[in-house]
Amino acid sequence: MCGIVGVFGGPKDTERVPAMAQLCRHRGPDDFGLHLAGADGPALALVRLAILDLSPAGHQPMLGAEGQVVLAFNGEIYNFESLRAQLQSHGCAFTSSSDTEVLLRGYETWGESVLDRVLGMFAFALWDGRTRTLLLARDATGIKPLFYRPLPSGGLAFASEAKAFAAFGPGSLEPDDDAVRQYVEFGYVWDYERSMFREVRKVPPGHLLRVRDGHLGPAVRWWQIPTNDVHPVRGASDDETEEDLWRQLDTATREHLVADVPVGLLLSGGLDSSVLAAIASRHTPEPLRTIGVGFEGFEPDERPYSRQVAAHLGTRHSELVLTAADVLTEFEQSAWYYDDLFWDTGFVTSMVIYRRCREKGLKVVLVGEGADEIFGGYRNFDLLSRPAVGWLPDVVHRYLFFRQYSGQQWGTNLTSHLKGIAGLHAAMSGDWFHTVRAYELMHQIPNNLNMKVDRASMAASVEARVPFQDRRVVEAACRMPRTALLRNGTNKWMLRHLARKRSLLPSAIIDRPKLGMLMPPTWLTADPVMRRSAKDRVLAPGSWAERLCVCDPVARFFDGRADPARRFFRKYLAYSTLSWRLFVLELWREAYSPASVAQRLESARATVLSQVCPAPHS
Repeated sequence: MCGIVGVFGGPKDTERVPAMAQLCRHRGPDDFGLHLAGADGPALALVRLAILDLSPAGHQPMLGAEGQVVLAFNGEIYNFESLRAQLQSHGCAFTSSSDTEVLLRGYETWGESVLDRVLGMFAFALWDGRTRTLLLARDATGIKPLFYRPLPSGGLAFASEAKAFAAFGPGSLEPDDDAVRQYVEFGYVWDYERSMFREVRKVPPGHLLRVRDGHLGPAVRWWQIPTNDVHPVRGASDDETEEDLWRQLDTATREHLVADVPVGLLLSGGLDSSVLAAIASRHTPEPLRTIGVGFEGFEPDERPYSRQVAAHLGTRHSELVLTAADVLTEFEQSAWYYDDLFWDTGFVTSMVIYRRCREKGLKVVLVGEGADEIFGGYRNFDLLSRPAVGWLPDVVHRYLFFRQYSGQQWGTNLTSHLKGIAGLHAAMSGDWFHTVRAYELMHQIPNNLNMKVDRASMAASVEARVPFQDRRVVEAACRMPRTALLRNGTNKWMLRHLARKRSLLPSAIIDRPKLGMLMPPTWLTADPVMRRSAKDRVLAPGSWAERLCVCDPVARFFDGRADPARRFFRKYLAYSTLSWRLFVLELWREAYSPASVAQRLESARATVLSQVCPAPHS
């Protein structure tokens, strides 16, 4: 796992690359590498979190066999061992045991079609000196991020985190007003190319960008959600469908355990993480390390369930107990790590959890994120695809999407959102259930869920792996009809069927509803210091609450004057959510203000200089 930064531009732009890398140093504290590809090529740099091949042979950026191809790679290729064998049969020789070299040799052998062969989470920048082409690519579901920014000089900068572009000066990270409105309405930027910063864009999930002769071409899709399998093969039984899912999930989980450092698993005791723990336990020679998490003084407490699963599987189990003080002290400091902003109070708790995992000696942690979005675990799947609303005109059905995902009756993004849903619905052959899943895969997962996992884990220099988002598992899920996932009032039916048929878990765990690992809401609303801090920022002159004309209802919420009676309960929840979204937004705006960015940039440059030219001993 690493942080990529780079510049394709002139000498003055290239000089900023070390500072860009330093701003992302938390992503890779183990090593730093820099490669200059000549006067007309890019500068590539990488900060490395060493997971596979800890020796110098795994150093990046990595050069190809003839020195013409250079790769800066962030992520993991889980099928690298089988690909290595194939490449060796083609005559490729290897000097390391890393998956990075497999990707590099794979490109030299198969070209861009290597993307169809690799299975993993990744974002990479590859310079091919033979064709004078820079490639920027991102994995299928956007597990790993990759941003880019055109430069005033005509060049291009790119990085794993948008904060790296602060190296071009405090004014290089100006908020994008349209993106801010998307965040306020949805809790994140749902557009999969736009970012929170005006000049910064994301490489979309499952896409490839080419920069040839200094010119940036359009994004090219190398993977897309299967549409030809929307209607499954007629006659496929539940057992045949389960067998297909088991084969993919078992293989993916086994490969996700491969590492040259200790690996653990976050175990909530819910269905998703428990299924992963059960499968992983079958592939570890020693007891799997599992970690349960609890919140002091907060009910319901999931630790009894995680203990039950750990005892059933015989894992090496430990627990983390978070207090309000642990989290509240982190809350205001976390905004810098949010980067491409999203609203999820679970981000702060996740940051603390991953830091504690690192303190326990774990550099790799398996997590269950993605299962609900892929296997139909949320209420949205039922509400937005049930036959009872099938008679509604498409425009009304699309409006229900907007209301359900934004929690609002109207917003500035209503028209564009309706248009986007129409395109997805057409691509999914008019099937509303698969339209919901396509929306989750294209918007919710990459722009919200994965950004939380990536930023929270990498802030603590920990690699989080998500087996449910393995491309093989996703494609197996997309082959399933609605009835395989929503049946008799039970969600994620096929995943529960798999666990029951394979005797993976006790029935009490298989049938458990999802709770989620969020910060207890009372920790924010009941803490007077935090509440005062939030109110002062959200209602300050010039705040976004003022610009959006919502100061009065937000003030009523913070003062405890909002009526939570049943007939106003939906509105109360809406203003509660809005108030805390605005609070996070104001913290983020402070963290990325010109003054704050200038201070961080000065510190980053000083650190780079001290590493290059250490101060003499006094």
